[in-house]
Amino acid sequence: MQNINLVKSPDAELPSALEIAEARSRLDSTPLTTATFNHLRGARIPVPSGAMHDGHMLVLPMPDETVRAVAFDMDFDLSEDELTALRDIQAFMEASIKGSQPFALSNVASYGIKQREAIEAKMAAGESTDGLVIQSRDDVNRVFLAHLNASESARKRKTVELFKICKPILERFYAALEQEMRSMEESDRAVATAFSLKFEPSLLWRACFYIATIYRPSARLSVSSSWSTPISILGGLFN
Repeated sequence: MQNINLVKSPDAELPSALEIAEARSRLDSTPLTTATFNHLRGARIPVPSGAMHDGHMLVLPMPDETVRAVAFDMDFDLSEDELTALRDIQAFMEASIKGSQPFALSNVASYGIKQREAIEAKMAAGESTDGLVIQSRDDVNRVFLAHLNASESARKRKTVELFKICKPILERFYAALEQEMRSMEESDRAVATAFSLKFEPSLLWRACFYIATIYRPSARLSVSSSWSTPISILGGLFN
């Protein structure tokens, strides 16, 4: 029986790091998008130069409007359950903010003036002022702060609920956006090859890169001591 030597000859050349990298790039038809999302997901690599134009990122003047258009083009929709929950939370937040406005600390002084005017009006009309008191500025300030703190605490609790709804939405959008950018890059490369041109990502690809930068789930759902609304988190994804 013939023996087969499975030991590689010491004289055999091993592929260089460059050759390995080039081989890997040939397997990836969208290397720019891959490198871009690796950067966005925290890999220790710089922003790919191809994603920039003259060293600058494309900045959208109305990003939420562009996001809305991109989401529509990708057929990206929120479910009815998601929309209902988000609209309820948005309404709660707006009502809470409106209810807090009379207790703004800038109104403390005017509240004291109104108390004095109410007593003066009764005295001018010859009515009894029994039971009417003028609270001190410190007392009014404490009352207003109590209202403001209670409202803010309620909004913070509602934000915890909101994050649980928004997280899967943002993750779905981010994944869909990455696939859309890969499709754009493949198309841009095919056009460049067909016309013997140097590959450059399209303006829309660069716009989507900017969107990917500002719509990262980790950034939109960053832990904060404050509160958020559906519109502030989802932007153009929520009407």
